[in-house]
Amino acid sequence: MLNLQTWVLIVLLSIGLLGSLIPNMPGSTLIFFGALIYGWLDKFQHFSPWFLLILLFMTAGGAIGQYFITGMGAKKFGASRYGIIGAIIGLFVGLFFIPMVGGFLVGTFLGAVTAEAIFTLKNQREVLQAGLGALLGTVGSLLFEFFISLVMITLITLVIWF
Repeated sequence: MLNLQTWVLIVLLSIGLLGSLIPNMPGSTLIFFGALIYGWLDKFQHFSPWFLLILLFMTAGGAIGQYFITGMGAKKFGASRYGIIGAIIGLFVGLFFIPMVGGFLVGTFLGAVTAEAIFTLKNQREVLQAGLGALLGTVGSLLFEFFISLVMITLITLVIWF
């Protein structure tokens, strides 16, 4: 039978993994705090300070990587800084006004396209290409965060049960 600390860990790891698939949700952060709470409840019998430090660096890398990868994707496809800013604003607008799973994707694309069309003298093809880059960058950043989260969960599982 699982004890309370294990249930808390399972819940936080599950929510963290799901959260890693939604932009700007603290997926890996929840996983880190799940490990920290588990360690505290377990009187740090399983997790050393070095292990927790590694998880903390992975958490920071996942968070920083999300923004970096999104910007790289947009820039690679020719987006200006206006397009990148528009994509970020569109992402937030999409999360709130189109709250379904794809709202942030639609918002990212439309934000980049709208900003490029308004603030640059690019033609229609270049504007759409910048929007596509922002969209692909967002998807890439989510996959990166999801991968970091999976690695963290795997490490935590290995340390506890093996």
